[in-house]
Amino acid sequence: MKVFLENYNDWVDLAKSFVGDTYAQDIIQEAYIKLSGYDNEYINRSYIYLTIRSLCFDFLKAKKRVLKVEIKDYNIEDIEENEYKEVYNNLLIEIEKEIETWSWYDREIFKLYRDTPMSLRKLANETGISVTSIYLTIKKCKELLKDKFKQDYEML
Repeated sequence: MKVFLENYNDWVDLAKSFVGDTYAQDIIQEAYIKLSGYDNEYINRSYIYLTIRSLCFDFLKAKKRVLKVEIKDYNIEDIEENEYKEVYNNLLIEIEKEIETWSWYDREIFKLYRDTPMSLRKLANETGISVTSIYLTIKKCKELLKDKFKQDYEML
């Protein structure tokens, strides 16, 4: 075990080269436990190297294994929630595509309103556009979206 302890940092570096920083110390500790059961006369650098390498490969194989789950273990509510999220995300993408077809003025005013926490008055002060103009533009844009995506939204 003297060879193992004298070259401890080298063994850690070896393990890091196989499994990375996170698990290297654990593998070295496991190797120490495994080697402590043998007589010291049989332990040399090459035996330690092969032991550490073998433990690293075993670790990597175990990490690659895929957990198989039976269909009865799935929660139907989780599946429905995932489908809901997918449909909702697709609806958001379609809405964004629709917004991109609007005139520059309508699109930019609506995005400012939607993406910033500013009130209509604050938007008017920041942009120099009247509150009435901003209000009417946002109202028109909301109505366009409601008319176009009403059925899609009701399905959710």
